[in-house]
Amino acid sequence: MVQNASINTNTKLLFLVVTSILILIVLTNPPIDPDMWWHLKSGQLIWQQKTILTHDQFSFTKLNQPWVNAFWLSDFSIYFLYSVGKFPLLIFAIALLGVFTFLLIYSRTEGPLFIRSFIILLAAISISPEWTARPQVISFFLIGLLDYWLDKKKQIKTIPFFFLPLLFIIWANLHGGFIWGFLLIFARMAGLFIDHLTQYSVDWKNEFSEFKQLLFWTFISIFAILINPNGVAIWKLPFNTIGVSISTIKEWFSPNFHNLEMQPFLWMVLLLIISYSLSSKRESFTNIFKTIGFIYLAFISQRNIPLAIIVITPLIIGRFTDFYSNLKRTTLKPSKPFVMQKNFGSIIINIFIVILLVVTAYGRIYQQISPSLIDKYFPVKALQALKAAHPVGNMFNSYNWGGYLIWSLPEYPVFIDGRADLYGEAIIKEYWSVVNGSDNAIYILDKYHINFIVLEPDWPLIKILKLYQWKVKYQDDATIVMTR
Repeated sequence: MVQNASINTNTKLLFLVVTSILILIVLTNPPIDPDMWWHLKSGQLIWQQKTILTHDQFSFTKLNQPWVNAFWLSDFSIYFLYSVGKFPLLIFAIALLGVFTFLLIYSRTEGPLFIRSFIILLAAISISPEWTARPQVISFFLIGLLDYWLDKKKQIKTIPFFFLPLLFIIWANLHGGFIWGFLLIFARMAGLFIDHLTQYSVDWKNEFSEFKQLLFWTFISIFAILINPNGVAIWKLPFNTIGVSISTIKEWFSPNFHNLEMQPFLWMVLLLIISYSLSSKRESFTNIFKTIGFIYLAFISQRNIPLAIIVITPLIIGRFTDFYSNLKRTTLKPSKPFVMQKNFGSIIINIFIVILLVVTAYGRIYQQISPSLIDKYFPVKALQALKAAHPVGNMFNSYNWGGYLIWSLPEYPVFIDGRADLYGEAIIKEYWSVVNGSDNAIYILDKYHINFIVLEPDWPLIKILKLYQWKVKYQDDATIVMTR
């Protein structure tokens, strides 16, 4: 009996290790996120200047204007990882954070190992496009941690309710996604109340006690957020970002399911529907509200997909586990749990599998930092030409390259970059007017004393500038540099 328990433990450990390494492989993405670069530069300046950046130092359009920097602690951490181990360490650490996020889900679920591992791996594939080297992944981890605590707090009595304001103080200095945490808590409180009204809850005395404590400590957390370098302005950040970004920036668009990389999220939603139809267990409103709420956010904007996945994955596993248990109890013959035979041959095979996956993960990391990938997405050669020519005057640049230019060409302040909340709707509209060659494009370039541009060569603006006698100083398939 003891031997069988040991074998079963070894099997669980093998599944856990293999699943973790596969998640690491799936979430290892190349350092090509446009916003990663200005986060790196921000972290570098925090280190060099020994102060937190609260005013813009990267652009000429908003130079020295107040900047709500809710990412300063993340930026410093990202730069520290980069300075110690360059891109290999940075992208490994980001992928490892994803492993920890899914280990929280793995540890809170039960059922057949195959079911848990399969669904978690599909979930990892679903969030992979958004799991890049930028502070938002820390918010994704923290939403998983908060959901874990809300689900398990009766068992985790050593972590009291004042954990909440401490969590939100840290969160508000890591990323502006703390608003997602409040939405999760509000869904929990609303669910507790409706569960009582619908008589789902059989222990309202304890549930009401939880409701009151959640309400009180959430109220405290709202003010705890103010412990940050930006003060009360931190509360404006999520709303300003949404207001400016959702209609103009691609990553904020609704998911396009014609795109293959978006489809795993669709499959997870379908699995959720199937799991609910197969399971006989009634669902609580606490789970229903958070499921509907975060799936709605994901359908509104693809950058919210990881939030929905992290919230619904344990529910999908729980439903399929319930269905499997009922099926096994009513129609299937009792069977022994699957265990790996403890013999020399199986041990060697297991070790070989783990080593093979580790080597694959190592290779994946170094494959993703290939210089050719960065050359493909950013104007590396054009910047070499610019540094050699050293043109004078202001630069008009591609939105997607703003962060890279901040990092690689700091001597030229940018026109715009990924900090949509800083630039606001007015400048973003001017940017689109220019690149699309609108009637006021030349006026805007003159207004900002633009002397040269760094853009993708297929924008309508390029043809207009040639009519105005602008000169091509550099051009390749991906980039064009023009001067007056």
